[in-house]
Amino acid sequence: MSTIKMSHSEAGKISAGKSKVTSNFKKKKRIEEYNQKPKECNNCYSKLDYDNRHKKFCSQACAAIFNNKKRIHSIETKIKMSINTKKKINEGKFFMPVIKTGKDNPSYKHGKYQIKIDTQCEFCSNIIEGKTIRKFCSDDCLKRSRALQLSENLKKYGKMTKTETIQLPFNGSLMIDSNLERRICIMFDENKIFIKRPKITIPYFDENNTIRYFVPDFLLSKNGKEILLEIKDEKLKLNSYVKYISQKKKAMKEYCMKNNLKYFWLTAKNESKALDIFNLLVK
Repeated sequence: MSTIKMSHSEAGKISAGKSKVTSNFKKKKRIEEYNQKPKECNNCYSKLDYDNRHKKFCSQACAAIFNNKKRIHSIETKIKMSINTKKKINEGKFFMPVIKTGKDNPSYKHGKYQIKIDTQCEFCSNIIEGKTIRKFCSDDCLKRSRALQLSENLKKYGKMTKTETIQLPFNGSLMIDSNLERRICIMFDENKIFIKRPKITIPYFDENNTIRYFVPDFLLSKNGKEILLEIKDEKLKLNSYVKYISQKKKAMKEYCMKNNLKYFWLTAKNESKALDIFNLLVK
C-alpha cells in the first residue's frame, strides 16, 4: 500500500486548522462557564462580558465616578464645577448620571449616561414627565422624604448615641435613637405590644411661618388598635429637633383627629407611666 507524503507546509496547515477548532471549542466552554458567574462593574454593577473580564469597570465614566468619590475638593473648586456642569446641562451637551443603588443600576455604555424618562417620584409615586434627573416631583416631597430619612438614620437629639438596631424577643429588630427609646421599647416588648417605625410625615409651621415636617418615633399596636408615640427628653439641650415641641404637639393632635388615631408624648419624667398611659388609651 502506497502512502502519500506531505510536505512540512501542508502538514502544518492541517495541524493549524485542527488546533484552531480545538481552541475555539475550549474558548466557547470558558465563556459559558464565565457567563454563569460574570464579573460586575465596581460602580454600576453591570455585568462585564468575557473579553473585559480583567477590567474593574464597564467604562471610563464608571471608573471616574467611582474614583472621584475619594477625591477631596475645595469649596472654590466645587463652586466652579457646579457652574460648569449646570452650563453644559443647559446647553444640552450632556446629562448628569442617574445612579441607582443595588444591582438594578443601569450600565454606562461608551461613557454615555442614561437618564430617567417619565419616572415616578420616590415619595408620592406621581409621574415626572419627560427626561429628567430628578427623584422628587416637588420640594414638598423632598422635604417629607428627608424627614423620613432623618428619623431613621440621623441623631435626633443634642446628646445622643448614634442610631442603632436592637433585637427584641417579641418584635425582632428595631431601630432606636437614644437610651430613653431603648428602655421604653424593651418595656413595651416585654408586654407583647407591637412596635414599629411609622412611615408618615406630619407638617407643621415654625415661628417664621415656614413649613416643616416631622415623623413620630413609634407606632404601637395591640388588639387591632394603633397609637402614635413621640419620645422627647426635656433635659437635652435645645436644637431643631426639640425646640418646636408645642407646634409639633398641635400638628400631631390635628393629624390624629383627622385620621382617627390616638397618640401620647413621653419624656424621661413620665417614663415609668408609659405602660399605664398606653393601656388607658387602648381601652
